[in-house]
Amino acid sequence: MNITKEQTLTIKAIAIFFIIIHNFLNVAYNFPIKYNEFEYHSNFLKTFITFYQTHSLSAILIALGYLGVHLFVFISAYGLTKRYENNIPSYTSYLKQRIWKVYKPYILSFPLFFLTAYISLSLGNKETFSDYISDNTLNIISHIFLVQNFFGDKYTFGLVGPWWFISLIVQFYLVFPFLLKITKNKNYPYIFLLLGIFSIISSFYINHHFKDFNAFYILIGWLPVVLFGIYTAKKDIRAIYLLPTSFLIVIASYFNEYAWYISFIPFTYTLVYFILKIKPYKILLYIGSISMYLFFVHGIIKFFFNEIYLYTKNIGEDILYFVIYLILTVALSLFLKFLNNLKFKRE
Repeated sequence: MNITKEQTLTIKAIAIFFIIIHNFLNVAYNFPIKYNEFEYHSNFLKTFITFYQTHSLSAILIALGYLGVHLFVFISAYGLTKRYENNIPSYTSYLKQRIWKVYKPYILSFPLFFLTAYISLSLGNKETFSDYISDNTLNIISHIFLVQNFFGDKYTFGLVGPWWFISLIVQFYLVFPFLLKITKNKNYPYIFLLLGIFSIISSFYINHHFKDFNAFYILIGWLPVVLFGIYTAKKDIRAIYLLPTSFLIVIASYFNEYAWYISFIPFTYTLVYFILKIKPYKILLYIGSISMYLFFVHGIIKFFFNEIYLYTKNIGEDILYFVIYLILTVALSLFLKFLNNLKFKRE
């Protein structure tokens, strides 16, 4: 499959839109749906239908919004494979390039988060900023070293919820060169298949035997999507039977836990299939080009709204809140991009 640069940016734009609106609506409506993001919920359909009856569009966006993560994982694996498949650099130079590209704006986001937390906590009545920092010192340290995902829910989502993904993507960067080397073996599709099966079985075991920990907080749970991204960059997989098969598995995943565990590739394939048919409008290309910065800061704005915003039944007021949320997210992301691009001259 050949995905162009414009199509890549379109995928990133739609992925970040899914994630941003998903997180806003969860704050606005106080997590009304038990959606199947990190684990299977047997009562998903019940909570979805109940919420859909009064908030149809919001219900759909909440239920599907987290799938933006699938798209980002896939396109990261696809893009790196296309870039390095014929020229794998040394491991150290590769890590320096890839991790710094993400880690620099990530670290620059911390002062923005602390400032936002100070303002929002000052406006609220829950706790003081100093108490918040004191209570979350270990959480902050774990985030700085990108190990928060290994210590359960409290640390994975305890600072800025969406930042759990940064730890995941760095884990992916660490492992990717080894996965790419496997493709030099002519039997790599079978090796990938075995790795995918191992990932699914391991994820099921971890999620059923470890309390307050989840296989989908770390790379082991997302390995099938990573392998699919690499394989897609190497092979043309536009077989006519894949779409209906994927769609059937996606539907089954809402009714059966075992189907959910094997649904990550079908979900990804189905989304990518339809997104590639979308015309790459300039607005989508622009959003895709700043998607990394939007991802970093939308969680910060989410924290702000989580402290001060309560859902009202006035649809006009809620739309206004979303517009403000969007404007603040875009503005702060552009500021973060500006900071990240600053270059200081040496004396």
